[in-house]
Amino acid sequence: MNLRLLIIMGTIVLFLSSCSKQKTVERFNEPVINPQSAYNLIVLFNTSDCPVCLNEIAAFNELSNIDQANLTVLGILNTNSKEETNSFKDKNRIKFELIGNDKLFGTYSSGRTPEQLLVDVRHGNEIIYKSYRKKIASSQAATPDIINLIIRNQM
Repeated sequence: MNLRLLIIMGTIVLFLSSCSKQKTVERFNEPVINPQSAYNLIVLFNTSDCPVCLNEIAAFNELSNIDQANLTVLGILNTNSKEETNSFKDKNRIKFELIGNDKLFGTYSSGRTPEQLLVDVRHGNEIIYKSYRKKIASSQAATPDIINLIIRNQM
């Protein structure tokens, strides 16, 4: 092989390896997304979440009051049972839509619930923020984080 061919092949290998290191965009392309809203906040709950973890529901209820043209809050519970989903929603006074879908939960949950995924609908349902329960008494700090992220992305 001549030196020129080796240099070209080496350049191609370096280019391909640099391409594989580029950031992978994670998307939430599921039919439950509200395409009319700029952002969808997906909150993943486990039926066995502890009472301290469930304190975050108040913050998600507040977020659900934002104009739905900007933000839609959707909860996903790790069950396919409508009865269990309705019971969980009533018991925890959830004001936003909650669906039971074990498959979706399994696809997007890391097991540290409640988890939040902020989906930017305007940019192809890109997941732009992920957060999960911290080991503190209450992690309602997720609320200002999400609001600030939305404001920053709208500028």
